[in-house]
Amino acid sequence: MRRRDVLFLTFLALAILVLSLSKDSLHAAGLGTLKVTVRYAGKDVVDERHKVFVLLMDANPFASSALVDSTEQRIPPAAEAGVAHVLAVQGAVSKEAALTFSNVPASPVYVIALFDKNGEYNGHVGSFSQGNPMGLFGDPPDKLTPIKIGRKTPAQITIEFDDSRTTP
Repeated sequence: MRRRDVLFLTFLALAILVLSLSKDSLHAAGLGTLKVTVRYAGKDVVDERHKVFVLLMDANPFASSALVDSTEQRIPPAAEAGVAHVLAVQGAVSKEAALTFSNVPASPVYVIALFDKNGEYNGHVGSFSQGNPMGLFGDPPDKLTPIKIGRKTPAQITIEFDDSRTTP
């Protein structure tokens, strides 16, 4: 074989390898779908300024020492001991809403709902002040229920909450 042919075959083999790894990475980036029905039964009005936000996390935030906003990352963050990453956030403008999270980047996930009673949420997890009504999927503080996300069938949960539990 000529040197040029060997170089071409080497390049072709590398290109095929890179494409196959990229395909696997794309599949790993989106595991499946989670459908969340959220119901806020508190006294306040939910509207465009005062939304109910649902947060997906890769670890139980009550058993973690740090909460990191990772919603802007295209690739899910690596698991870290003591850290809960917020993977996705969606807002609802009514007391009852159905939200769909597609291409959930991790499994299992943990879900919390927060009512923004002061209308101060600015897209950053740290902007929720103390005392906002909060709903959890599971029993706090360390018994949040992990939700397994599969590729074929969407996971479905319901979170109902009122003003009795608030953000710390």
